[in-house]
Amino acid sequence: MVHMVRHMAGSENGMDHPEFRAVTVRLSRQDYERLRAHAGARNLSLNSVVNEAVAQYGRKIERDEALRQLEALRGAMAEAGGPGEDSVEMLARLRRERSDRLAQLADLPDPPDAPGDPQGPPRGEGGAA
Repeated sequence: MVHMVRHMAGSENGMDHPEFRAVTVRLSRQDYERLRAHAGARNLSLNSVVNEAVAQYGRKIERDEALRQLEALRGAMAEAGGPGEDSVEMLARLRRERSDRLAQLADLPDPPDAPGDPQGPPRGEGGAA
């Protein structure tokens, strides 16, 4: 048997707003009962539950499209010059390179104190006590 969820014109739930459109949805008995039970348990209208389900599906469509575009971009990058570097791998590589440079700098001898050094002479050497 087919059940229908229908928005009735002039309903008190505010769905007769010009931004909303009435549609007829055919559901299996099992899906209809599941949605009706869900709505009843949460004191919601069946219409609001269906609206939320449609909104979630719309977000899924948008995510799927974004992922498709991302995959197309990766493919274009691969054709243009090889696969792009993963951002996590890139950050790890940059951190290793920075650590290596800092280690090399630590191995360099300290430069002699220059005249007019803003830090002044080391404590206990030629300074006022």
